[in-house]
Parts: sequence; structure tokens; C-alpha cells
Amino acid sequence: MKKIALLLSLAWSAFALGQRHVNTQWRNEVNSVFSHIELGRVPNNVLLDYAFEFTDVTAYNGTLTDSTAINVDVFSDIYSTLYMGNTVQNNPSFPKLDQIAANWVNERLKTAAQHNTVTLSGLYYKYSRISPLALQENKISVVNESYYEYKYVNGVWQDPFETLNAIAFSPPISSFNKRTFDVVLPQTLMLSNSLSEIDKIEFDGQDGTGYHELRYDQPVTLQYMDDGVYKWMYRITLSDRSVLYSYNFFSVKGALSSDATVTDIEGATLNIDYVPGNNGQLRRPFIVVEGFDTGHISQPETEGGDRSLSDFYSDIFYSNKLRSLLYSNGTQEYDVIYVDWERGTADLRDNSVVLENIINWVNENKIGNEEIVILGQSMGGVISRYTLARMENDNDPRNHGVRTFISHDAPHQGSNTLLSGQMFVRHMYNEYLDTPLYQLGEDVLPVIYTLLDSMASLLNNYTGSNLSVQQYVSPEDLLTLQDTPAAVQMNYYWFTPSEEVDTSLHEQWQAELENMGYPQQSYNIAVSNGNECGGDQGFIPGAVLADMHKEGNKAFFRRVLWGLAVPLIGILTNDIELTLLGILPGSSRFYFDFELKALPDIGASQRNIYNGKIRYKKKFLWIIGIWHTLTERSKAAPNYTLPFDSYPGGNFDISAYGEDIPNIFPDFNFNYATYGFIPTVSALDVKRNDAAPAPVDYLKVYGFNTMPETSLSSPFDNFLVEDRVNAPYNGEHISFQSRTGNWIANEIDAIPGNDEVNDCRIRCVNEIAGPERICDLGGTFSVSEGADSYLWNVIGGDIVTVTSPLNESVLTVERNGSKSGWVQIGVRINSEDCDIDDWIITKSVYVGAPTVQSITYINTSSGGGNAGGPGSGDGDSELPDNGPVLPMNPTLVNDGCEVYLEMNYTPGINEITDIEWEKVTSDISWSRDIVDHSGRYVYLYPTCNKLFTFRIRTKSDCGGWSHWQEFTHDITACTDNCGSSNGIATDNFYISPVPAVTELNIGIRNNHTWSFPPSTTLIPVGGNPYTDPENGGSVSTGPYTHPALNLNVSFYNNAAVLVLQTTTIGIPAQVNVASLPQGSYVMVIEYQGQIESHTIVIN
Repeated sequence: MKKIALLLSLAWSAFALGQRHVNTQWRNEVNSVFSHIELGRVPNNVLLDYAFEFTDVTAYNGTLTDSTAINVDVFSDIYSTLYMGNTVQNNPSFPKLDQIAANWVNERLKTAAQHNTVTLSGLYYKYSRISPLALQENKISVVNESYYEYKYVNGVWQDPFETLNAIAFSPPISSFNKRTFDVVLPQTLMLSNSLSEIDKIEFDGQDGTGYHELRYDQPVTLQYMDDGVYKWMYRITLSDRSVLYSYNFFSVKGALSSDATVTDIEGATLNIDYVPGNNGQLRRPFIVVEGFDTGHISQPETEGGDRSLSDFYSDIFYSNKLRSLLYSNGTQEYDVIYVDWERGTADLRDNSVVLENIINWVNENKIGNEEIVILGQSMGGVISRYTLARMENDNDPRNHGVRTFISHDAPHQGSNTLLSGQMFVRHMYNEYLDTPLYQLGEDVLPVIYTLLDSMASLLNNYTGSNLSVQQYVSPEDLLTLQDTPAAVQMNYYWFTPSEEVDTSLHEQWQAELENMGYPQQSYNIAVSNGNECGGDQGFIPGAVLADMHKEGNKAFFRRVLWGLAVPLIGILTNDIELTLLGILPGSSRFYFDFELKALPDIGASQRNIYNGKIRYKKKFLWIIGIWHTLTERSKAAPNYTLPFDSYPGGNFDISAYGEDIPNIFPDFNFNYATYGFIPTVSALDVKRNDAAPAPVDYLKVYGFNTMPETSLSSPFDNFLVEDRVNAPYNGEHISFQSRTGNWIANEIDAIPGNDEVNDCRIRCVNEIAGPERICDLGGTFSVSEGADSYLWNVIGGDIVTVTSPLNESVLTVERNGSKSGWVQIGVRINSEDCDIDDWIITKSVYVGAPTVQSITYINTSSGGGNAGGPGSGDGDSELPDNGPVLPMNPTLVNDGCEVYLEMNYTPGINEITDIEWEKVTSDISWSRDIVDHSGRYVYLYPTCNKLFTFRIRTKSDCGGWSHWQEFTHDITACTDNCGSSNGIATDNFYISPVPAVTELNIGIRNNHTWSFPPSTTLIPVGGNPYTDPENGGSVSTGPYTHPALNLNVSFYNNAAVLVLQTTTIGIPAQVNVASLPQGSYVMVIEYQGQIESHTIVIN
């Protein structure tokens, strides 16, 4: 209270320059435009054309529209615009922005302790602007499109101005957590240059009671029946009986917890939810210690600050066991005591004293001998650890009586607030403009920040006990929430108001914390919101997390600034999403260029992490506008920084502060929305050989109460690192998985050290262990043990045989003879405890000797069929110049239908030691009849079009000989077709032999025109796209095959009588025609309504 009293008596002086950057270019340029104008002639002493326009003031003229709702930032921008348009010195109608902020804070603190009053501020100004018709009506002159001059007619000054009104009212906050409260408008906060014209101010809070006259300093009581968003209306009646309106939206969120009993302890408010049926007696205390809470700074009039008991209950809703212990009707076993700090940003040691008093109060007031359970969330976990250890070390005769201490994602080694985000916030807070009337002395206005920030800075300085940072901060500096004592103590890196990275205050606190140690009389457990597989945040160090290169209005910055400045809160305090606020730029435009990067890797030479630039354009009537850069900044990370942004751990989502902004605003492009806030190593306080962890330790796997190596240790008796199935795999800071809450419930209500929660690191290895190559024998494949079920499958024909059960974590296979080729091994895993449902992992394995994966056909006709083949220098772009020189066929007729084929082997040709070739179609010459050249190429010398079939097998040191592979190539480039003695080739089928004797072979062409399912031959190059093992196969680039495709084949004799009908099973297929007498038949092939027929001769 001493600090508050000091503030109430404060006469806040103008900010000194400090580290601020003041832009004077605007002042110089706008004064040049108006250098020939006598500003003393401007009616109302305010000229909009003269102002730097933060928003379109003309829109807030007392007429209601959908886009003119007000909040404190819009209110601030309206006032700042009018302030910049002031044309006379020492104008009493325009107090400085910081004085308004101080007055508003003073009024808010008068009733803050009762948490029942919302303090309003209002403005009503008459201002002038140059009439759009002034030039046309000969009332003003424009010289060289550069500046204005007054116009005189017959010596009479022509008035070029028109008068307009601006009206706005706003509370400093946009929500309240009570349904009954007061609103008040202090006289010191009604800003105007025409107060005498105001006859009456009225207010309607939309609570059903209509308009009430709003007299200065007299409260109006609002009573709401339901939670919701309400439209607050303001009405000013002027002395001429004209009426002006303004409005804003306000969210009413009701009581913190309808069943909670509120008890005040010095420094905190306790919200106690007693076990039903115990008559309000404290029997089984469960203390929840909240984390960083800025409520006393951002919204001192609101009870509960940033987080409350109801928020905690919402967080544990899906953790059935913990919920049933703490607040479910009929099953609640513990009296929940939620600690709500009075100053949730104060020095951690100060709030440690508060917590000690709370523990003593609980022990003094509880009934029975049940010991205390404490859950410390985030900063609350650090304060709880420090307090319990200090109470033991102080030898206080009052035992703390805590049996279980739970640390929930607490920064025991430090927290990481995005450093590039801090640089962005500091850059924006340090940018100021000189007002045009520079002759008044130094008079500056902030470019980006508003009254809300100025009030927060004042409250930070005077109600936050901000003593520890005073050596780094001047009293005139605008403080962000990262400048509070608790934030500076916990954050690894603090970007100071002087724009330097500092670690000294954090290191001082860490040394004291380490020296204090851990409590020894309690069972201590910890939860990290990271992931037990050690996965990072989804981006590499130095990655661009967010950027923006757009034109727009500055209003959007409010949400982003708060989001980057306050990650320790976890929620947003200013409900910008309620309406379209401040979207009207007027005659000004802002152009934003920003880039925020993650911290670079250790030793990286490129260490720039922040670039920021704002340009501004001001339009004038009939004059060339002002266009220049307001500010530009670039910052780098020091060489000693670690890449905490990408390290595994509880994360923070910066995009949450921009996702509800209307599309009309420029917005950041969030390449990676979340970054690492509390590293897993920090939450578990991991040490290497009892000293600081090494950088590599931050990326290690920390499973359920398991360290990855013996040199690493944690001081906790038990711990759990969360597991998540979906990216980014790391969890939101202080969130609860169902598994986490259930584990905590078992820890506090059963035997300490319970193992009911599975070690879910089975998902950490996202691959099948085992060989990638099998030669002559077989191979063993495995995945992690511990799942509820496994189901293995192997795709690859008869290349291997499975020799082990399919429902275990291990699979063994053996090669079948000389079979060679790719097989796909897959396993389907399920684990209910680890939330794993039908997780499929696959592995491609090559078995045996190399095989031909595909054949490349090269058309040589464009080059005239040069028998020299590849390498002959014929310039044919279709022929590779690095192939062998193939022999000339002495009998070749150069008709352009020779065929060049290239064999493509898998897994590669280099390991092949021998190749054997066989020609099945014997009446076509090929290059291998002449010379045994490279095993990769072959030249065919046909004289007519027909099917050519041949076979290949290879030998290697791994696998010996492969099986024979048979291939058929359809020769189509010759002038004439061969006779039908060999077979028939249609658009869809190969049919052979023709004539047939006992069997007829049917194959499907790869380039068929019919609709067939994809070929299911498995020839993966390094692993083809995998299909569910139970459903068989993947797309093939080899000859078409399908094990289940059925063709209906019918034969009709010359009398059109059906003599044979059969259905084939699989492709390729064979049809037995031995029962047909010799003769000519019509064969009809049908598949799903597609039909073609051919004449077949049976011998």
C-alpha cells in the first residue's frame, strides 16, 4: 500500500528522452507544408490536416457505425491525433498523454482493493480541417503543390476551415469477472476543449435499466443476469440540443467460482473450494500456486488477475482421475486452495514470504492431521520449491506439513521469452514523434504504444515492487511486462530498456535458488509439457518465426505486442477480438516490414534475429504527401545464447494473439506459431554430473522417470514428460494431458512412485529396426516393446517367408531360394494408455541380387537409326552420349524401327558381378547375338512390329544369382506388322501364342485404355509409396500385374455358339483351351462392361 499511496500523490512529469528514439522528420516536413499559414486563425485551435493521424478521427463524430467502437487503444489514438493537431502553445485543453495515464491510474487505484468499479475516461473535442471545397471556392492557395497560403479577397481573409466534433468514451479494460459492479467517470478524465457546451452525459450499460445520467465522480451500478458481451452506449447532449453518441463492447464473465470461499492473506487472495459435506472445514488441503500474473498491472480493478480457480478447473477437465479428486460432484476428496497473488510479477522472494504465510495459515486452520499437497504451476512451482526448502533450512518450529510437492512445467533453470519478440516490443516502445509545435520545448508522443501501455508502466513501477531492475531502468523508461522483477529473474535473456541483452539478474537469482536447494521432507515430483521423445519445436535454430511486409493500420500491433511481451500469462487481457476496433486510417497509411527469427544455433556466424521498419505516408488536399521512414532497427543475438526457441519443452503460441484480428488488418505471417518457453531440462532441473547441463542435453530423450544416461540426473523423486501424437509434439505451457492428470492423481492419492502411467517412448523411434538389405539368409526386424498390440505384414510376393508370429514386437523373415527384389515390411501398433491408435510404420528392404526395376525405351528413328547407337555422336538428343558403342547388324535395313533398350537395375548396377540373358522371341536379332557388351543396354533389330520377350538374371556377392525375370517389349516403330504366328497386341492386352494349342496367355499393357485398378507389383526405388499392409500393394512401374483382377473370357465358334466360358484370377492370366477342337474362334474379353473381341486360331 505504501507504493500505491506514493502513486496517488504523484504529479507525473514529462518523460525524459532516455533510450528513446525521437523522430523529428515529421515535425520538419509538416511545418514546411503549413509555414505560410497563420495557425492562430485556426478555429478551435486544432487542425486535423496538421496532425500525424494515428486513426481516422473524422469517423468518431457522434454518429454510430459498425466500425467505430471504442476501446482504450482507439481512445488513445483519437486523443493523440487531436493532440498532434494542436496549434497553440500551452493549450490547457490538452494535457500530456503521460499525465492522463497517471490520472487514470490514480482513479483506478482508489477502488481497486474492492474490485467493484470500472473507471471511464471520455473526450469531446471540436476541431477544424481544411474544407475539401476550399480550393474550388477560392478560400485557400496551393503553391507548387508544396505548401498552403491563406486567400484574401479585397483584403478580407477567406476562412478555409470547417468544424467537426470528436467524441469517445472507454474503460481501461474490456472485461470484468463480476456481474454486479459500478462504472464511474471522474471529472479529471473528461477531456475536452468545449466542456461548457456539454449539457448532459448519459450511459446505458445494456443491463436492462436504460440510460443513466453519468455525473462526474458518481458511480452508476450495473447488474447483469448473464455472462456475455454487452454494448455500452454513451450519449452527450450539447447546449444546442444536438446529441452525439459513442459506444464500446464489454465482456461480463461472471464470478470466479460460484462455490469458492474467498479469504485474504497479506499478499494474496485464497479461493477455497471445500469438500461438500464438511461444513466448510479444511480437512484435506490441496494448494494450487499460480504462476506469473500481471493482473495488478494490466487490470487492477479485476478480481483474480490473469488466471483463476475456474481456469484451473477447466484445464484439468479431461483428466478424469484428477478432476474427480478435486472438484467433481460427489467424488471431491480435497479442499482446493487457489493462491491468487496480489502482485504476481513481484520478486520471487517476496511472494515466497506470502506463500509461507499461506502454508502456516492452512496448517493452523485445518482439522485433523492430513498433510498438504502443493501444485506449483510455472513460476508458482519455483516459488513453492524455494519456500519449502527455505522453511526447512530456517529451522522454523512450525513444520510446513507438505507431503507432496508437484512442480508443473516450472522454470527451475530459467524460462525463455522470445528474444526477437522482446526486441520487437522494445523497438516499438522506444519510438516517439516530436509534435509540430517544437517551439514549446521537447514535446513527444509515442508512435505505437498507447495509454494502456503507459498505465501498465506506471503500475509496474509503483505497484510491482520493481526494485531489482532499478539499476538498469531509469524512472522515465516505459516498462514492459518483461521488465518486472519476476520476469527478469526467470528469463534466461532480458532485453533491457537500453536495448542490451542482460543475464546477470537471472544468474543472481539462479545462484540463490541453487543454494537454497530442494525440500527434503516432502515427496517431490515434476511434470514437463515438453515431449518425452526429445523432439524440437518443429523448426531449426535461426528460422524465421514470423514476418510481415504489408500496408495497414497500427491497431493490430496491440495484440501482437501483448502476445510477445507476456508469454508467462497464458491468456490475453484485452479482448480486441470483440469488435472491429481502430481499423480506420484516415488520410494516413502505415507500412510495416518486420522479421522475427528464432535464436541461432551455437557457434552460428549469422546471428541476426530481428529486423523492424515502419514507414508512414500522410496525404494532404492538393499537395504532395509526406512519405518517410519513421523507424528502422536490426538486432543480433549475442554469441553466447543457446537456441532455446527450438529446444523441446512447454511452448507458447504467439499466433494466438493475432488469430482473431479481422482480415482488414495487416497481420504477421506465422511460419512457426509456437516456440519453446520452458525447456524440458529446466522443468526437470536436469544436471550433468551435478553441474549445468551441456547444450546437447536439451535435445535428449527424457522418459517417464528415466534419464537418458547415468551422468544426467534430476532432483525430483519422480517425473513425467508429456507425450503428444501430433505436431508440434511439445505441449502448451501448464496444460494437462489426460495421462498427466491421471498420473498426478495416482501420485497424490496412492503409493508415491506409482507406475500406472506407461513409459510411452515407444513412439519416439519412428522406424523399424533391422537390416535394409538381406543377402542369402534372412533378417530380424523390431519396434519398441510396450504396446497393447502389434500386427505385421510383408508385401513383396513370394520373395521372403515370415518365420515368426505377426503379433509381437519382433519379426523374422527368410529369403525364398533365389528370389530377389524389394519387400515392404509394415507394422500396425496400438496402445490405449499412450493414445496410439493404428499407428503404421514401414520399412523397405531389398532381398537378394539386383534385379531390373524398369526398362527405358529410346526411339532412335529421329536420328535415322544410326547403328552406332549411343556415343556415336549423331546428335540425337534422345540417345545418351555416355552409353556403349553398340555393334552394327550386317543385315540391318535402315528403316528406322530398330529398338534401343536400357535396363534400370535396383538397388544398383555397381554390385552386379555377372548377368545372363535369354531371348524368348527367337526370330528377332539383337546386339547380344553379335557381342557380349555392357549388361545395361541392348539393341533390337526387328523387321516388323511384334511382341519381343526376353529374360534376365543377375549375380552379386550379396545374394548370388537372382531369379529369372521375363520382360516383353511391344515393337511398334516398324512399317509393317509381323504375322500373327506369335500373338496379338491390342491397346489393352497381350494375347499369345496365336495359334494356340493348350493354353492362351493374357497380359495387360501398361498404357492400356481401359479402366483397370492400379498395378500392384511392388518395385519400390528406395521405398515406393506404402499402402496399408492389409490391403496389398503399391503402384508399380514394371509390367502390369494384379493378384485379384478377374476377366470374363468367352469363345464362340463359327456358328456364334458359346463353346467355352471362364473367369481368370489375377493378371497375367492363362486360359486352358485344350478342350476346344481345332479351328477358328471369336474370343471375347469383358471387364466391368468394357468389351473387346479377337479371332483366335486353335491348332
